[in-house]
Amino acid sequence: MKNNKIAQMDVISKYKILFGKRRVHRTQFKAMSSALPILDGFMVEFRSFHQSESLFNIINLHNLPNKEETHYVTQGMMLARISYEQTFFYQEDAHFYENKECKPDLILPTKDFKEIILEWRKHLQRNLFLEDKNLTLMKNHLDFFYEYKNDIKIYFVKSIQPSYQLSQSLAIFLNNTQPEKLYEIIQYIEMGIETVFESTDSDHQLTLTISKRYSSIQNIYQKEDVYNIFTYQLSEILREWLIHIDYGHFGKLRFT
Repeated sequence: MKNNKIAQMDVISKYKILFGKRRVHRTQFKAMSSALPILDGFMVEFRSFHQSESLFNIINLHNLPNKEETHYVTQGMMLARISYEQTFFYQEDAHFYENKECKPDLILPTKDFKEIILEWRKHLQRNLFLEDKNLTLMKNHLDFFYEYKNDIKIYFVKSIQPSYQLSQSLAIFLNNTQPEKLYEIIQYIEMGIETVFESTDSDHQLTLTISKRYSSIQNIYQKEDVYNIFTYQLSEILREWLIHIDYGHFGKLRFT
């Protein structure tokens, strides 16, 4: 039992795995984040404990080396070729079936993949959805808080790793930009419009540049480095913040 726990911790550390939840529009779901985005995309296809059962059963077939390779195609058409030693992942099953010489997008030791599945199933089984952290906030080292001053509830964002400059800059931008402007930024992102926004607080002259794939934040007076973030992650952070402060119709999106 002790060796199993060590193996599980090793695999989580090895692949930098985090378990939490994600939000896409009005829907929240359990998710994982790791150093391997292709693995994250594959695992999120199994969003319930029941859905993960077939994958778990297949991986158990390969406890002995004499079992032939098993192919598992997800609903999103990703392919995993599972064997005793290794598991090969393809972002699209057609890449392999149309060209058997096609290189896989990811290769994992099957024993590691099995440990990851076991940990994923534990995460799915936990009935603590409200306590799960948002993965995008975790990856960007942000957290939301509030405090009372003179009986007034004050909301604020903190970087939980101040040495991480992107996190610090995002916290400053959120704390000093009006909710109406943040909502406008989300609308621009959803429409695919590339533009530039500046903070509404003159003490923090941060410029946020929006593009379709990446966005960047920079202090225009201190000439600090530009810090990049995926635009879809920025949009999710803004949505979570507006929900946290109960801004307008975003307050209705809170998971219950």
